[in-house]
Amino acid sequence: MASLNLERSDLLQLDPISAKGTLKLLPLGKKNKQKLLIGDDSGQLSCYEFKKGEPQVVFQTKVFEGPVSCICLGGNPQKRDKVFLSHSQRIVGLTKKGKEFFKLTSTLTEPIRKIVVEDTRIWTGCENIYNLFDDGKDAAYFISRGQINDLLVANVTRDTDFDTVLACQDKFIRIIRTSQLFVEIPTDFPVTALGFLQLERDLTLSARKPSFVIFGTSRGTLGIVQINSNGSHEILWEIDDDEKRNCINCINVYDINKDGVSEIIIGRDDGRVEVFKIQPDNMMAEPLRLFCKDIGESVRSIESGVVNTPDYPEVIVAAYSGKVISFTTEPLRSRATDDAYGRSIQTVNNENRIKSLRKELEDMKKQLDKARDKLKKVQPSSGAASAAAAAMRAPTDFPVNSQFDLDTLHAAYTLNIELQTPIDLLVIRSPVVLDLVESDNSSSVLSITPPSLQPGGEDGGGKFMAVFRCQNAERRLLLNLRTNEGEFGELVVTIVAAMNPKAAKVVKYELKPLSLHTRVHMLADEEASRPRHRLRYTGNISTGTAYEWISAIFPDVPPRLDEEIGEQRFFFRNTFTLGTAIAEIRRNEIIVESESASVIAIAKENLTRMANYRRTAVEESITPSNAAVQCFFSLLAEKLHYQQSLERKVQLVDAIHELSLQETNPVWLSSEYREILAQQETIRREFKSRTRALEYLCGIITDLFVDWHRIQGNTDVRRKLPQLQQLIVSSNVQSLVKYFLE
Repeated sequence: MASLNLERSDLLQLDPISAKGTLKLLPLGKKNKQKLLIGDDSGQLSCYEFKKGEPQVVFQTKVFEGPVSCICLGGNPQKRDKVFLSHSQRIVGLTKKGKEFFKLTSTLTEPIRKIVVEDTRIWTGCENIYNLFDDGKDAAYFISRGQINDLLVANVTRDTDFDTVLACQDKFIRIIRTSQLFVEIPTDFPVTALGFLQLERDLTLSARKPSFVIFGTSRGTLGIVQINSNGSHEILWEIDDDEKRNCINCINVYDINKDGVSEIIIGRDDGRVEVFKIQPDNMMAEPLRLFCKDIGESVRSIESGVVNTPDYPEVIVAAYSGKVISFTTEPLRSRATDDAYGRSIQTVNNENRIKSLRKELEDMKKQLDKARDKLKKVQPSSGAASAAAAAMRAPTDFPVNSQFDLDTLHAAYTLNIELQTPIDLLVIRSPVVLDLVESDNSSSVLSITPPSLQPGGEDGGGKFMAVFRCQNAERRLLLNLRTNEGEFGELVVTIVAAMNPKAAKVVKYELKPLSLHTRVHMLADEEASRPRHRLRYTGNISTGTAYEWISAIFPDVPPRLDEEIGEQRFFFRNTFTLGTAIAEIRRNEIIVESESASVIAIAKENLTRMANYRRTAVEESITPSNAAVQCFFSLLAEKLHYQQSLERKVQLVDAIHELSLQETNPVWLSSEYREILAQQETIRREFKSRTRALEYLCGIITDLFVDWHRIQGNTDVRRKLPQLQQLIVSSNVQSLVKYFLE
């Protein structure tokens, strides 16, 4: 298998870096090397050049009072030696020597997250709004239905002008021409990063060749989409991150091994840096992974170029804690040609860095001594001294890199918390019953408090409380939580940082009634043909109100309503049961359909609650379906049978494993036994949680039984539950369906 040898070298340690896209490399200079530009959370822009591994400051300037949100290069298209950076609603332009020459303050209320500059034009990406400025004046804008996670400007569909490509949270890639939506490309997951693959064009051909946009998603999928000039498109390939399914934060396209073909370089939120080799002669073929290295913390930005040594390209990575790391093609372990002692290049570079660090420490000590002397001159009784002491005691705010996403593969929410300092403890409180799925946090001490012992007792609204106490100075915690549909509320996470003095921060996430559902663009033919129960509401309901109610029940509904479309239809899939739901809204009407009676009952309960709160008179009607009950149980049957078969598989695992050790190639094993042998670790792990899994399935079926009778107007079903429990244990699906329909 092809591989790429890149050696790690730590370049800098700066203030923490929370934003993405705050690292850039200036064009090649006279020494055939590039200078490095980086912005951090202190609002400072720094420019460095490197000589034998030693960083030398070209300039440092504090541009903003808050964190830099983005950096890009602009100016003359042939030079691109001007630096533009943003914070909040402000954009500032600097020369390559750090002198300010441009200022712009946007009139929008949303903060600027991404900027791109070409000549006199500036493209800005905010939370939901993309804006184009030409010579400092508004020229175009577009409001996206989904949150904008990344922005790309390139000649995608035309050579005469640029297209704007938006990576959106609502699972779309949108291409904008000026202010008009040109094409929407649906994806399976929210798009978090974009890249543009520029292939050589044959100028003798009259027809324009297609362009290729690379995209990364929140669940770790890397893909490429081919886009033609008329807007037609095709996703050529997608590579899933089967191992960890972790978000792609940034994409860089660069010919790192100098073979004439650009590689795709990505940085993930869990710290992995990966390099993929594409095949330009066969773009349909999946690329090969040449390199993978984990730096142990979130990758915020990636750039590629020649920074340390001419003719040796390298990948430059900016990490969440402020580290700047190089992965270089230079053989660092080889002997340095100009070193009289015969030391390696890496040894010489490290010594130069140590000298630079010692000088930096001396400067910091001098600054600290000055601050101490200044504080001593202030009388202890004075108000200034009291204010200074209070300021020293006051805990400072700290950034938190957090995600709370539904993992569609494991039907559980992934809570990812990362700090730039070690975590002391993590407290999770929820008004919804949660199931803590097995997570790899072996070094953390977990304690779960029963609802009766929580503040306020069982009537206090808390149904789940867990505390993780970190032992080994971890900066990242990854937890998997499974919800029970039907309940809703706010998940409250309190993060205590191991600072002096200690500081805490609260992060909140919304849990919706149908929290295990995920929105899909279309249903498969088999899914679309399934029988369903039907819930219909009519009354004086505006389209906006109906949209608001549906978005309060189902997750993944875009925050903005497309007002030009009078009728909206959304498709959802339950990640655990694989059941589907369809929600239709139009003026004065809401329709919800599903194979699951529980979905209908939950939707009915919440729609009625919201209508009563608004004092809106509505009429409801439910059309139950016996065929839908049978269809839904066919989905649950496989899960029930699998859980029942785990006990038999565990009994076989050890025997099959022992037999396989006696022969190098046990071809006589049946396909079933070979599969058990290949998945033995997964089987053992799932068997440990088998009891909880069966309890969860039992709860789903019990709720389904109660809800099936509720939507038919029969609420007195408690006396039937004991027999239902017996049928669930027997796993006889036909008997269960018969009992449901009696």
